[in-house]
Amino acid sequence: MLKGPQGTLFGRNVTGGAIVINTRQPDPERLAAEGDVTVGDHGERQARGFVNVPLGERAALKLATSVRQRDGLGRDRLTGREQDDIDSQNFRAQALFNVSDALTATVSADYSDDRNGGRTLSSDTLGDDGDVRTSELGIAQRFARIIAGASAKLVWRMPQGEITSITAYRKSQSGETYSGVGASYTLLTTGSQSITSDADQIHTLSQELRYASPKWAAGDFVTGLYYADEDGDRQLATRGLTVRTGVLASSTLANQSVQSRSVAVFVDGVVHLPAAFDLTLGARYTRDRKTASLTRSDLLRPTSNFTVTDLSGSWSEVTPRAVLSWTPRTGLMTYLSATRGFTSGGYNADASSAAVFRTAFDPETVNNFELGIKSQWLQNRLRVNASIFRMNYREKQELVNNTLSGVLAIFNAGKATMKGGEFEVAYKANSWLDLTGSYSHLDGRYDSFVLGTVNNSGNPLSNAPRKQVSTAANISIPMSFGYAVAAASYAWKDSYNTGAANDPNLQLPSFGLANLSAGIESRDRGWRLLAWVKNANDTDYLLTRSTQVVRARYAGEPRTFGISLAARY
Repeated sequence: MLKGPQGTLFGRNVTGGAIVINTRQPDPERLAAEGDVTVGDHGERQARGFVNVPLGERAALKLATSVRQRDGLGRDRLTGREQDDIDSQNFRAQALFNVSDALTATVSADYSDDRNGGRTLSSDTLGDDGDVRTSELGIAQRFARIIAGASAKLVWRMPQGEITSITAYRKSQSGETYSGVGASYTLLTTGSQSITSDADQIHTLSQELRYASPKWAAGDFVTGLYYADEDGDRQLATRGLTVRTGVLASSTLANQSVQSRSVAVFVDGVVHLPAAFDLTLGARYTRDRKTASLTRSDLLRPTSNFTVTDLSGSWSEVTPRAVLSWTPRTGLMTYLSATRGFTSGGYNADASSAAVFRTAFDPETVNNFELGIKSQWLQNRLRVNASIFRMNYREKQELVNNTLSGVLAIFNAGKATMKGGEFEVAYKANSWLDLTGSYSHLDGRYDSFVLGTVNNSGNPLSNAPRKQVSTAANISIPMSFGYAVAAASYAWKDSYNTGAANDPNLQLPSFGLANLSAGIESRDRGWRLLAWVKNANDTDYLLTRSTQVVRARYAGEPRTFGISLAARY
C-alpha cells in the first residue's frame, strides 16, 4: 500500500495513493492446490481455489477461479424483484517460463462476469415503509459487467541490473439500468422519476519498460518509460416519467467517445549518506492527451440536439519526489517526504449543452508533505508506525451538481487542504495471540470553491471522515488435534458528507462494524473449518444518500453468517 502521490517507481501516476497486488507466481518446483467453499444465509454460496502444475523443470501453469452467488438483500416492493444480489464468476490463468537463467517470462489472462438486480435505493420520504431493505422504484433495474485482460511480463536479470517489460491489454463492457430518483412516479407529487440506461465499453493497452540498477554500496535507482492508450465509448439514455401518469416528460440519448493517450518517463533513486541517513530523489514527466466527441439527442425537443466532435486537449506536468530517512538501527526508521501529484484535465461528456461540453476542466495537482516513523520493538513482537501529513490541492477535481446549469459534472475547486495523521500498532502478545489497532484523523477543507452563486469555500472535503478507528485480534491455540482458531475485528468510521455543498441531507452518520470467526485447523495447516459472522452487531449504516426529487438512502449489508472450509495441498 503506497500512500499519497505516486508515479516515480512504476506504471501510471496517481494523486491519492496506490494498492499494489502481486499474485503468487506459478512454481515449476512443486504441484500445489488450495481451495475453499463457503455457505451462508441469504443463499450465500462461494467457491475459490487454484492449482499449480509444473511443466518440466523450467515452466509452470497456475489456474485460479472464484465463483460467488447470493440472493438479494433487498427487494423492490412495487415489482417484487430482488436487488443487491450477487452473481459473480472470475477466472485467471498464468504461465511462467524460465527461458534461461537470466530471462523469465510470465503470461497471464483473466476474465470476470458480474451481474445483479441493481441496488436498493430506499425512499425515506414518499412511500417509505420504514424498511431500508425495500425500495419503491417500480422498475426492472439491472447491472452486468464483463472484464477481460491479458498481459506479458518479461524480466531480464544481468550483473548490470534488471530490465522489466510489461505489456497489458484490458477490455471492459458494462450495462446498467437504474432509477436516479428514490421513488416511483406513482408516488411522486412533483418533478419526475428519472430512469437511466448506461452502457459503456473501454479498451486499454499499456506498455511499461523499467530498468532497476544493482544495489550498490552508495545507493541504487530505477528508471522507466510508460505508455497507455485507452478508448472509451458510452451510450447514456435518460428518461423522465411524469408524476402519477408515467407519461414521458423527457428523453435524451448521449453517445460519448473519449480517447486518452498518456506517455511518461520516470526515475527514482536513493543515495546512502553518512550517519545512517538516506536521500531519495525522484521525478516523473507525464503528458496526457484526450480527444472527446459527443452527440446528444433530445427525443422530445429536437431543437436541443447537438454534435461536437474531436475536441482535443493535452496536459503535462513534472512531479518530483524527495524523501530524507534516518535508520539508526535495524527496525527503526524516521522519514520526511515531499511529493507532487498530477491528474490531467478533461471534458464532461454528460454535458447538456455544447458550450458546457467544450469547456474543459483543468488538471488537478497536489503537494504532499509527510513526517513519519516506522519501528519494530521487543524482538520484532511490537510494530509501531505513525505519520502526520498535509496535502495542498490546486484545481481539485470534484463531481458536483451545478445549481445554475443543473449539470452533474466535474468542476475544479480552486484550492483545498487535507491534513491529518495516522497511527497503527501490531503486537504479538504471545505465540497464539496477535493484536492490531489503528487510528486516523483527517481535517479537510475547500479553501476556495465557488460555482456560480454557490460558495463551498470553508466546507469540509466530501467523503472524508474526520476520524477512523480499527482493532483486531487473531488467535491460534495449539490443541491435541491441531489448532483452535478465532478472529475478531471492529472498525468505526466518523460521520461525513458526500457532497461539497455540505448539505445536511447528504450527511452519513458514524457507524461501527464487528466481524467474528472461530473454528479449528489441522496440525499441518492443511485444512481449516470456520464459522463466521459479519456485522455481528447488526448495525444499520448507510453507504450513500440521494436528494434527487425525494430523499432516499442506500444501506450497507446487514448481519450475515456462514461456514467456510478451506484446504491446501
